[in-house]
Amino acid sequence: MPVITWLKDGSTVDLNHLDSRFKKMGTGSLQIKNVRASDAGTYQCRAENAEDSNDAAAVLEVLIAPSLSKVPQDTVAVEKGDIELECEAEGIPEPTVQWYKNGDLIIESEYFQVVRGSSLKILGLVGLDAGIYQCMASNLAGNVQSSAQLRVINKSGKFLLGETFQFLLARTENVPYHLQFLQDNCC
Repeated sequence: MPVITWLKDGSTVDLNHLDSRFKKMGTGSLQIKNVRASDAGTYQCRAENAEDSNDAAAVLEVLIAPSLSKVPQDTVAVEKGDIELECEAEGIPEPTVQWYKNGDLIIESEYFQVVRGSSLKILGLVGLDAGIYQCMASNLAGNVQSSAQLRVINKSGKFLLGETFQFLLARTENVPYHLQFLQDNCC
């Protein structure tokens, strides 16, 4: 009966360590519990007896679903200015990042630029740039997304016509308050 030995990248795998995640199953199969990125590599099964030895090899690739280490933040920006929405993704294999505005894929151009590999830069903002921007990172193991709202105001600090905004009011005493909405300082 041959003796089975497992090697990873040319070094013997310690199957006798009590805390080992590696275990020989049945007549020689190798089981790895709680697989980690560091487990990737070339594994060899070596069968030896008194007369000869035989090796069989297999490559283990470990995939890790994307995660976001930087996400876009809700932003208020001034019309005609430039803005950058950050997004950074990690995973194995390296994730690809795509940007969406209000659910539509953004095509990179002189106006919409992907910088530092995955952040979105918008040059010369206009009111129509306001909306929900979504960063989507994908690889073979999965995908992840994060979104942020961009609001565009004119240089006077006023929101542009048609822009949606929300007021949060908190009352600590029974004091009346008055809200007034003006359009062009009128009525």
